[in-house]
Amino acid sequence: MEQAFLFPTLIFFLLFYTPQLLIKRIPKLFILFIFSSLFIILLIYYEESNVGYVVNLYGNYYTKTVYRKIDIRHKQSEGNIVREQEKSDHLEKIWVIVIVNNAQILSNYNLAQSTLRCYCQLNGYPLEVINTSEMGKENNNCKQKDFYFQRHCILANFLSSHSADIKFAFFMDADIGVINPNHSLEEFLEGKKDFDLIFYERIFNGEIMAGSYILKNTQFTREFLYFWADYYFKVPNSFHGTDNGAIHSVFLDLFCDHSNENCSEKRRVCSHLWNVSLDFDTLLPFTLCAKYILGARNVFTNSISETKLNSTGKVLLLTDFRHYWARDGWLTGNCWSSRDFLIHGWQSRRLNRQTFAGWNSPKLFKSHGCH
Repeated sequence: MEQAFLFPTLIFFLLFYTPQLLIKRIPKLFILFIFSSLFIILLIYYEESNVGYVVNLYGNYYTKTVYRKIDIRHKQSEGNIVREQEKSDHLEKIWVIVIVNNAQILSNYNLAQSTLRCYCQLNGYPLEVINTSEMGKENNNCKQKDFYFQRHCILANFLSSHSADIKFAFFMDADIGVINPNHSLEEFLEGKKDFDLIFYERIFNGEIMAGSYILKNTQFTREFLYFWADYYFKVPNSFHGTDNGAIHSVFLDLFCDHSNENCSEKRRVCSHLWNVSLDFDTLLPFTLCAKYILGARNVFTNSISETKLNSTGKVLLLTDFRHYWARDGWLTGNCWSSRDFLIHGWQSRRLNRQTFAGWNSPKLFKSHGCH
């Protein structure tokens, strides 16, 4: 009992009397110095965490500007033969498609869209920027109220109306720009032309990237996009992640063997996780659950009897980032290599900001050089 009473007494003595003893023995000037130093350290920490003047100064400091030659004659390998491809001499009808919901917001993606437009001009790829606010009657079937779902429906309509002109297309978020133009679109189709859709897995969280994919203009692709867009009407009343979260449920609907009792049981667990998600952190367990059910496979095929689609197709999910056509630039502090092609996340509102996906521009771009 004496020991139990002695310990709290000792703690109380140390907490109460120690500061008084220190004040008596340490000059007031030194105490003022200590508190002033702590205040300055906290002030610097707050400023760098929220404003980041020094961080941005460092992030935007370069000892010199390196100009890289843009070689319009792209090299493509065919077996052991390397051939050069002229500017408009594309073997396939490949388009680049961007969808926005307001033309005025393009200023937020100025660098991304300028580099993309310049790249397509130099290489003879048709670039289509579709503004959903100027939709005509041809898109009356796209009744989704969420732009991120609606854009896939509009894309499917556009593909249907341009089936004779478009064989392949690269769909991109508006904040995806070209960091290294010495790549051709054909390079990322090489050996993959049998697939209707090609997605890639994001590096930082393993989710299936919804903002950029490669497609072949087939009936399956268009039905897949309509099916995905219509998930707007089926998402749970939670933080569902819009089309980013829904694409995982689409994969489960189309590529999970529902006759397998094990798959169905696990799917219910994933659905519960989606129903209770509150933010990006709690959404992540759902996406990882879906990826766990889908397994380590990269190639997915559907069965007509298992889904609402009227056609079958093949989907490729890339998980080796060395084969990606795009990636998030902020992951490497905006440093890049010759293997990189497109960078995701170039938004003006995040430029030089200490926030998620904040970035410093690694590129000195003069758009007049495109003309």
